[in-house]
Amino acid sequence: MKHLPITLNGKQVIKLELHVPNQGVWFAYCDLAEQLDLSGKVTIGIGDTSLSGTIDASYSGAFSQQSKYLVVGGANSWGRIVKSRSYHNDAQVSVRTVLSDLATEVGELLGNLDLPNSKFAIDYIRKAGYASKVLEDCAQGAAWWVDFDGTTNIGTRKTSSADSFTLLNYDPITKEATIGLTDFPFIGSTITDPRLDAPITIREMIITADGENLLAKCWCDDNTTTKSRLAATIQNIVTRCSDQKLWGKYRYRVLSQSTDGRLSLQAVNKSAGIPDAILVPVVSGVAGVHTEWTPGAIVVVDFLEGSADLPRVTGTSEYDQSGCFLPKSMDICVGPGKTGKPIAGIGDTVDVFFPPEIPIAGTSVVLGAFTGVLTIVTSAPGIITSGSDLAKVGSS
Repeated sequence: MKHLPITLNGKQVIKLELHVPNQGVWFAYCDLAEQLDLSGKVTIGIGDTSLSGTIDASYSGAFSQQSKYLVVGGANSWGRIVKSRSYHNDAQVSVRTVLSDLATEVGELLGNLDLPNSKFAIDYIRKAGYASKVLEDCAQGAAWWVDFDGTTNIGTRKTSSADSFTLLNYDPITKEATIGLTDFPFIGSTITDPRLDAPITIREMIITADGENLLAKCWCDDNTTTKSRLAATIQNIVTRCSDQKLWGKYRYRVLSQSTDGRLSLQAVNKSAGIPDAILVPVVSGVAGVHTEWTPGAIVVVDFLEGSADLPRVTGTSEYDQSGCFLPKSMDICVGPGKTGKPIAGIGDTVDVFFPPEIPIAGTSVVLGAFTGVLTIVTSAPGIITSGSDLAKVGSS
């Protein structure tokens, strides 16, 4: 097993512990045999491979003529808190614009961005919080990682063969492999060995070096978007503690409507973990309003009190997302299944009815003064020319 020299800014590292996850930021603990005052951007050298990172001063220092440094990949800025910011574009907000602004703000460099979607909706509201959370929003489920050159990438890591590595041990239950290094491994490297049932792919690794020994403990998985074991475990715990309630609003598409007003719905985003639903009651927010929905319209469903057995349609999506599917009709102050009276508006033609007999009196040149009764046997057509502005309706 050949010796790979390890340095930090050209100074020999006597002990190294390098953590490289499939998603996220790599970091390394470096011990040096001399007292140095390093800060900011640094380079770790392992053989012919260079790693560009930044010293985390909070976890670095010197004691008894030795130095210990924590080096974090890139600019060590994805853990920074960023301010809130809003984006709007009627042609949809560009994901790359949001990413570029974010990276510039925190001082990180972007590399290859193989984005699942290049656009958000017409609005994107960046909440104040960790920069990495915004980065995850932009990745939209794809893997993101800081590479050894210090750039942040989104997509799928390139695969390579790890035939030059020596497989020392493998546990098929935990999927942990220990390999001896004659070359520097990368996430996505595939290990083949006649003792394995099938090739295994490195998704997370911890490389340790102490003297002449250079070993890598690897966790192997076929999933290209898997997170580190610690991150996945914490996420599973949080999910398990909160998965009993359905909080939030979910978009559904109207398929049909029953005679009692309830809707059969199709989930717009199946990745949200919600199924299609049938016969969901409508809670319009205005008492006595009943709507005849147009199939294809997008509605918003809430689960009252977070309960899975209390789905309710509580609103509609905006016009540009629902394709302007206006309701077929709307009844006000009537019960479900009943029909209200039509509403007349300005410009509508109406029949004008007069009393059947109207007393009249007057003076005629021929008759002189007279009195009588005018009899009207039919209605007369008319057009509404004015009305109250307190309520308005669309024209049919």
